[in-house]
Amino acid sequence: MDYLVLSTLRVLGVLPPLVLSYDVICQWCINFWKRVLEFPEPLQIEQDKVNIRYAIPMYHFRAHKEKGHNQYSLHLLEGVGRSCCEGIERNWPKHEE
Repeated sequence: MDYLVLSTLRVLGVLPPLVLSYDVICQWCINFWKRVLEFPEPLQIEQDKVNIRYAIPMYHFRAHKEKGHNQYSLHLLEGVGRSCCEGIERNWPKHEE
């Protein structure tokens, strides 16, 4: 996921607030900026040049411990509307072999 985020930011440049939604974002984001320094220089971004906000998709949010996770709630995150951030996974069970 680190490579995906850094590669995307490299192509798009500095953006207005960016919302990253991932089922374990509460763990992934902890050392993200430390891990950025381990990537080749062209992929490194400066933390103060991008505004990243983190969210847990609504279906997965219910599986997390309540304490300390409200900061990742899409219901409380300004600017995301009524997003659930689960749309991409809805068709996975219907995949035919």
